[in-house]
Formats: sequence, C-alpha cells, structure tokens
Amino acid sequence: AWIVGDDTARVFLEAEESATVLRWRAWGVERLKQSLPTREASLATALLYGENTFSSKDKRLIRDIGLSHIAAVSGSNLSFLLLFLFTVSGWKKLPLRWGVWVRQGLILLCVVGTGAASSMVRAGVMASRSEERRVG
Repeated sequence: AWIVGDDTARVFLEAEESATVLRWRAWGVERLKQSLPTREASLATALLYGENTFSSKDKRLIRDIGLSHIAAVSGSNLSFLLLFLFTVSGWKKLPLRWGVWVRQGLILLCVVGTGAASSMVRAGVMASRSEERRVG
C-alpha cells in the first residue's frame, strides 16, 4: 500500500504497516480535534500531520499575512518535534548507538506520520544523515 503525502512524494509500506501508520495518524488528528478549539486544532494538525483543515477564512488570513510557510509541514517542524521528544523522554541519555537507532525510528515515524510530504522526506533524509555521522 502507498501512503501519499503530496503529488511528488510517496512512501511504500507493507499493507499491515500502512494500516497501522494511518490509524496512528487518524488517532492523533482526532485527539487534537477533540481536545482543542477548532482553529487551534486546525493549526496543530497542520503542523504535526500536514492536514489542511483550515476554514476558507483562516486559509485566506494565513495567506494574506504571509504565514503560509508556518502552517505547512516542513523540516523545522521535524526539528522542533524531535527536540521536544528527545528532551522530554530523556533519550539523550541513551548510549550513543541506541540513541541513534531510537532517533532514526522517530524520524521515520514523523516523516511517514505526515504522509511523507516532500519537505518532510527531505528533512528526514537530512536528519537521518546527521544521525549517521554521529556514530561514524
């Protein structure tokens, strides 16, 4: 099965894995929509999952004030999310090789979880390469 992010990027996973990732993504989006007001949930799902659930009024507002790039999933989103996860979880204290594998897994989950948008695939490749250099 294919998980499609945008017209230029696709990530292939086995059918069972695809279903799991899509369920995880849908669960996350649904939790955000349930726990936040509509406008805030739209922004959070855009930043974390690449969902575009803004009202037409909010889309216009974001475009008019020049903040479309902030509402789009990108490498900076991946950086902030990974920094947050590493800091909160204490995974930075893992032995170097274990830490690299954990971070590689998180990078993959983040990229696939956003539907593998091309900007996230690029960011994931760069982050992954950076992690590889740490181990030599």
